[in-house]
Amino acid sequence: MASNGALAERNERVKYALSIGVDKPHMLKREPLETAIAEAEAVLAAKKAERAAAKEDDPFDEIDPTREGDHLTEDVLPEVVTVADGVSLRESIREAWLIDAVTALKAMFRQAGFNDIDGVRMVISTGFPQGNVRKVIGQCHHADFNEGVAHIFINPTQDDSVKVLGIVAHEMVHAMGRKGHGKEFSEVARAIGLTGAGGASGKGFTATVIHDDNVGAYTSIADELGPYPHTKVNLADGGVKKQTTRMLKATCVGTEDEEGFRTECTISEGEAYTIRLTKKWAEVGLPTCPCGGEMALEEKDGE
Repeated sequence: MASNGALAERNERVKYALSIGVDKPHMLKREPLETAIAEAEAVLAAKKAERAAAKEDDPFDEIDPTREGDHLTEDVLPEVVTVADGVSLRESIREAWLIDAVTALKAMFRQAGFNDIDGVRMVISTGFPQGNVRKVIGQCHHADFNEGVAHIFINPTQDDSVKVLGIVAHEMVHAMGRKGHGKEFSEVARAIGLTGAGGASGKGFTATVIHDDNVGAYTSIADELGPYPHTKVNLADGGVKKQTTRMLKATCVGTEDEEGFRTECTISEGEAYTIRLTKKWAEVGLPTCPCGGEMALEEKDGE
């Protein structure tokens, strides 16, 4: 997870870049940003040298007090920054990070043989999902319902760079048209280094995590992107009365074939069989779905 110090340093460099005339520094990654700063500093140094040379050429030229400060042109002076400007800048940096994350992860999809990812139109941002905002950490609104554009949202309660990359990857699989979390979804998810995290058996793909063997690949992408420029949102109870008895939701995660792939629940087309039970009985054991599939307690990434 990105440290506050690293994030503060990044923001200071962006502010400094703005002050010396770098165009849209918040859109630049670490190395391109430092290169742009060095180039801008070189331009300013050259201008300063020119002014010094001109002054030496005519040492008796009187200083015109009405022109003092003319060298501070609009391309050098920083813009007035208000609180609203600061919030907007921070948000634009965060969205740029997410867009760059999608670009980097597309390469992983292509390496796994899923070149159709390049034809997927998608946009990504932070935002609270539909459903349980404490459990659903990412969500994709499918292109079929949104004029051909998939909309991905990352829950603002998430701020760990590597984990966020795993969430983005999960939702990108949905953006490709893999609805639900059955065999079509798990085939792509496994290929890009994700594994099931939810369920009593740990094999369901409703929630996913980065497989131990692939953490290094995702960490390398996070290192290249730099710290995720976002401060997590901590949800308050808001005075809501808590349930005295919490009913847990268990969902059928289907049956597993010999190759390790899962077939979705066959009880109802497009909808898995669900029940609710107390924690007491969940700890004793979950029942078997009428279709013969396994039941798993639900804790999901979303869709």
